[in-house]
Amino acid sequence: MALLEIPIERQENEGWFYLYVPLDGIEYQLHFKYNLRGNFWTASIALTDNTELVTNTRVNLNMSLFGRYVDDRLPKGQFLVTSSTGKNEDITLDNFGQTIILIYDDLQP
Repeated sequence: MALLEIPIERQENEGWFYLYVPLDGIEYQLHFKYNLRGNFWTASIALTDNTELVTNTRVNLNMSLFGRYVDDRLPKGQFLVTSSTGKNEDITLDNFGQTIILIYDDLQP
């Protein structure tokens, strides 16, 4: 089992950002947006040719982002958002990319 922390680079208080992540020989585009009305983040994943695989799924702490979706083009592992402090904290506009981090688990034994 290999865990990979995916660096989140975004401007402070910026409510959206893209990440390009190469996994399993394929480069994926992750798009995160903050919903100001509901105070939560959503995540989407696409291929680099803009083929959308999953759009606007809610980001929850310690839960797989795309695990409930079935598509052979999705990465074989899972993306998790977790707290680097070990605390059960809300994912806010300010802390995503600071104390809230993005992890990829390749699910290999």
